[in-house]
Amino acid sequence: MEWEDIFGPDADRHLRPSASAALQTLETASETEPPVSFIAAHMNLSCPGYLRSATADGLFVELPHPPPDSIEVGAMAAIRFAIAGKAAGFTSRVEQTEDIGDGALRLRMAIPPKIRTDEQRAAVRIPVPGETLAAAILDGETPVAVRPIDISLSGMGIALRDDRLADLALEHRRMIVLKLGRNKVLLEVEVRRQDGRRFGLAFVLREDRPAALVKIVSKLQYLGTAT
Repeated sequence: MEWEDIFGPDADRHLRPSASAALQTLETASETEPPVSFIAAHMNLSCPGYLRSATADGLFVELPHPPPDSIEVGAMAAIRFAIAGKAAGFTSRVEQTEDIGDGALRLRMAIPPKIRTDEQRAAVRIPVPGETLAAAILDGETPVAVRPIDISLSGMGIALRDDRLADLALEHRRMIVLKLGRNKVLLEVEVRRQDGRRFGLAFVLREDRPAALVKIVSKLQYLGTAT
């Protein structure tokens, strides 16, 4: 399921008030506080978060790494998450924002009347807790540290820490090193999206996913939900 599938020209139809079926689905999903991908209409890149709870009062989502541009009350946004192994998504409006410290935001969103699902395997990126995953892009033979924002088995989001790698642009391919504990992996990546100093990278895999990558993603998912 692509963003265009749930964030298309008919998004306003998701604002009708009857939402009992969707609420039940979201209540069930929120029991495990799963990772979600959030994107508002003004954003070029999605950002990672967690589905914390869903009640008749609204859907509560936390964004550990919100975008540099503010998310305004009333903004239309799309959310994508996994449920029962399927990709799920919907559009809704932001009804309230709250700064919860360390740069994180808690959003209250309206319960949508409908949640779309399909058989496509979901690849929602997992937020990277601070000071856990080390990442560096190779500039020639020199590793340049970047800030990992989120990750999945198919790609990740990063932010540049300084003015190095200023020539990084869409469709560029580079090598990136990831390290978490004893697990370390070197991967080729391609830049797919950009928003200022933030980039969405796709892993270029010609064979099976490296075991170290699978272990890193699994560990980060555990760290993110063990709260």
